[in-house]
Amino acid sequence: IQDVHAVRGLKLTADEQRVVTIECAAIQNEYQTQIHSEFKNRQGMVMDAKREYSHARIAFGTFERLLDWHIPSIDESLFVQPNYPDSNEAFFVGPSFRVLRRAALVSGRVIGQILAPSLIELVGNHRTTDGWMTPSAVLDACLFTTGILAWNQVKPGISLPVSMERVRVASMPDAGEPCMVESRLVSTGDRHARFDFCLWGRDGRVLVEVCGYRIAWVD
Repeated sequence: IQDVHAVRGLKLTADEQRVVTIECAAIQNEYQTQIHSEFKNRQGMVMDAKREYSHARIAFGTFERLLDWHIPSIDESLFVQPNYPDSNEAFFVGPSFRVLRRAALVSGRVIGQILAPSLIELVGNHRTTDGWMTPSAVLDACLFTTGILAWNQVKPGISLPVSMERVRVASMPDAGEPCMVESRLVSTGDRHARFDFCLWGRDGRVLVEVCGYRIAWVD
């Protein structure tokens, strides 16, 4: 997956369901994808029938490793349990996505231990999971782990994903499989920071690699 970009946040102004559409257009050897939804004002009037929220380019095949990663070795005494925010705070992670078990900070990087959930836990029994390549909660835990690094070694505050240059999804973790993620700080700016991270399974196989993950701090 290349050039992942969050154009804007999907906000709900009322307690209602929203139809969100993912469009894929095949262009040569890849797919151009876009997530969009109808946007209404607080009075319920349609202001934009097809407002874009994110886009990316996706290709399938056998791809080389993005970076030279090695499973990190770290002192067990450095690991602590993550401090997930309460539901009444500005930033909240739902129970199904709280799969980061421990994290350890070292200079310029963070190591996280993640317990992969079953796909049924995420989508329920009423939906098929055919074709899934990684549990969304595991990827979200990688982003949360990176957020811990950003908070502690760049600057405190709520940060949100902006973009990813390249993502390689290589393998699916088993349900209940312990995984490990390492996220490295690459560069910082005034309100932005850039990271690379890699996720491994219990046997050392690479599950997901991400290059150029950029976050931005919100006011």
